[in-house]
Amino acid sequence: SDVLDDATVTTAPAAGDGDLAPVRTADQLAITGTVPAGDTSTVTYSVTVKAFADQGDSTLVNVLGADTVCADDPQMCTRHGVSHLTVDKTSNATDATREGDKLTYTVTVTNNGAGDFTAEQPATMSDDLSDVLDDASWNADVATDAGAAVLTGSRLDWSGPLPAGDSATITYSVTLTNDGDHAVRNTACVPQPGAQPSCDDTELLLPRLEASKSVDPSSGSAVETGRELTYTLRFSNTGVAAARVARDDVVAGVLDDAQLVTGPTSSDDALTVSPIAD
Repeated sequence: SDVLDDATVTTAPAAGDGDLAPVRTADQLAITGTVPAGDTSTVTYSVTVKAFADQGDSTLVNVLGADTVCADDPQMCTRHGVSHLTVDKTSNATDATREGDKLTYTVTVTNNGAGDFTAEQPATMSDDLSDVLDDASWNADVATDAGAAVLTGSRLDWSGPLPAGDSATITYSVTLTNDGDHAVRNTACVPQPGAQPSCDDTELLLPRLEASKSVDPSSGSAVETGRELTYTLRFSNTGVAAARVARDDVVAGVLDDAQLVTGPTSSDDALTVSPIAD
């Protein structure tokens, strides 16, 4: 019963040489027959561990003998804990995070199963930074409180022992350059045997504001008294998030030689412009 809450029988019990007869009834296996003097007879069967969500206590305990206690007679008992990983990823990004800022990521890998990951069979995690490093520079400050983490190309790999119930925390930072596609996305994944990896991701969308100014007639040309000059300020956002505009247009060097005819006005209701004070 402490096996079949976590696994299913995939090979039915069968006797080898000898006169043994295994009979399974529900979660009990009855073995009857005789073993000749000087012989050894075997009964074999196999089970397959269920998906983690379908398991009971994630501990497979198999006892030969109804009255056997594992601690008292380990030769009559087997025990297997099922290890299982989850991953959580966060960053310190806010709505105000922009190019030049330091962005710190925290990845937490947890063994929420009942079996240990060991040095021989370590827990692993991979973090794809390809959509981060096109818009940021690596600060080479990765740190972890368990195991080891290494960046190879644009992928960060972590591995190490992780006992049941324990977590490992990996931190690192980048400095935003906003030179790529302006979408800073990455995904950290842990393997799930027999299934797709379990992943968690973060996303930071950045604006890319470009400002320019022009005048008609063009700057540097000679103008005469009474000529009207029209100034145009352009704000273009080539990023993937809304850009905040907060600019001042200094016109003192114009109004000492000219008077305001019209405006200023905005072509977009989302962009407001204050009147020019006398």
